[in-house]
Order: sequence, then structure tokens, then C-alpha cells
Amino acid sequence: MGRIGLAWERIEWALERIGWACERIAWACERIGLAWGRIAWALKRIGWAWKRIE
Repeated sequence: MGRIGLAWERIEWALERIGWACERIAWACERIGLAWGRIAWALKRIGWAWKRIE
């Protein structure tokens, strides 16, 4: 059981690390998405302003 136990602990540790990495990636993607949303909103505002000028 000793070796199997150690191997299992390593697998659990690796899975936990992968879980944390996925959470961080998801958080980063959410932040990028929010930034893109703001850029799109700004471009729409510029478009409306441009139409008013014309």
C-alpha cells in the first residue's frame, strides 16, 4: 500500500493543481471578456457620435 498510497497522493496533488490552474484561466478569460465588452461599448459610442457629427 505504501507505493500505491504515495502514487495516489501525487495524483491527487496534481489534480488539485490542475483545478487551481483551470480556475485561474477561467478568471483571466472572464477579465479579458470584460475588457472586450468595454472596448465594444466604447466603439459603439464612437460610432453613435460619428453618426451625429455627419
